[in-house]
Formats: sequence, C-alpha cells, structure tokens
Amino acid sequence: MSPSRMPKSEEARIEQGRLASRKIEEWNRMSATICHEINNPLAAIQNLLFLMRLNPETPPSVTAIAQQAGEEVRRIEALARSTLGFFRTARDPEPADLVAAAEAVRLLLGPMLRQRGVEFEIRHSGDCTVNAYADQTREVMLNLVRNACEATHERGGKVTINLEGRADDVLFTVSDQGSGIDPELLPGIFDFAATNGGEDGKGMGLCLVKQLVVQHGGSVEAQSDAGRGTRFTVVWPRRSPKANEAAEQLAAGAGN
Repeated sequence: MSPSRMPKSEEARIEQGRLASRKIEEWNRMSATICHEINNPLAAIQNLLFLMRLNPETPPSVTAIAQQAGEEVRRIEALARSTLGFFRTARDPEPADLVAAAEAVRLLLGPMLRQRGVEFEIRHSGDCTVNAYADQTREVMLNLVRNACEATHERGGKVTINLEGRADDVLFTVSDQGSGIDPELLPGIFDFAATNGGEDGKGMGLCLVKQLVVQHGGSVEAQSDAGRGTRFTVVWPRRSPKANEAAEQLAAGAGN
C-alpha cells in the first residue's frame, strides 16, 4: 500500500513508533554525555577531599566535613552510573528484573519524591524477571511513576508499585492518591499529544509507555476515580515477541 493510500490511523501509529524510538535514542546520547561530564569533576573533587583528610594540619572539624562531603559525592557518582545504565540500550532482549527496575526509578526520582513529600512504596511477589529490552522496562516504569508523582499534590501522598510474578507474565500496577484523570480524557490518555492537564505534561510519556509495552507483546490500561487517584495496570510477558520468534526458529532448525 502506497503512503498516499495508507489509512490515517496506520500513519499515526507508524509516526508514534518513530517518535518513541527517536526519543529513546536522544535520551541515550544525552544521558551518556551528561554522566561523562559529571564524573570527571566529581573525581577531581574526591581527590581534593582525600588530600584534605590526609593533611595533618587539617582541623578535626574540617576533616569531618570533608568526610561527609565525600560521601555526598559518592552518592552523586552512584546516581550518575545508575542513570547511564538506566538508558543503556541492549541489541537483543535479555533477562530484566522488574523489581530492580523499580528500585532504579526510586533512585532517579529521589529528588522529586523528597521535594514533593511523596511516599514511594514497592511491593512484589514471585519471580518478576522477564526477557525484554531492560532499558525499555525501566523507561515504562519511569514515565508511569513520574506521572503518578506529579499527580500527587498533597505532601504525604503515596505512590505504589505492585509487582506480581505469574506463570507467563508479570503483572504490575502503578497507583497514586492524586486528583485522578478527567473521565472525558481517560479513553484517549495513551494517544499521541494527549495530556491529563498536568503542569509538566507534554503528551508523549503515556504514548511512549503504550508503544513500548505493546512492542513487547504486553498490554497497559488506566483506571481513575475523580479525587481518589489513578491506577495503571501493565501485563508484561515473560518472553518478548522477538525472543519467541528466535526460539521457534531454533526449534524448527533442530527438527530438520
């Protein structure tokens, strides 16, 4: 079918895929550059603090401050390494622990959680490992949790991830205690350029979430009650379509 005769819905779906892929590629490059630029001066700061602690003329009070400053620098280094790994793209699907992905999101969103006074809880049961592109599992969680935090306006509100390992998939939900989504907006919440009206919403996060989940053969749904919060439910298959295809080809080859 020529592009001129392609249905508009199909054109929109293809364009969404292109935008999602382009966004991930841009974030990969940006995160790698930023982490590299951050780590260089951090290493210099650590060396200076080490020299201060070794200097016998440094007062004990200053030594204690240098020690504390060094610990904070190590925290920044850990965050930078986590961010770089967070967006690292694998060539093929690989074992990805969704609990570890949730913990990585907790680390990345730590400043937002503290600033907004949001309590973030991770619950899990069973084996929560799937065969997937690990950076994309983390990207899905990051978008859902960040949206949930932005929707939680009262300090002390809770955002919860609940993961349940099942026979063929992992079911996980992200729920908040925010104001909820307007019922008129809910049916199209995953459409490109849709927004729930949040102050930071650009209309791409949830579109990207659905694109990545569907590419892995999964599904995502949203439920919301006005004034009571929103709940996103994701079903993530243990094996991605690409992994299933490779296994079938291997089995077919063994049978010949």
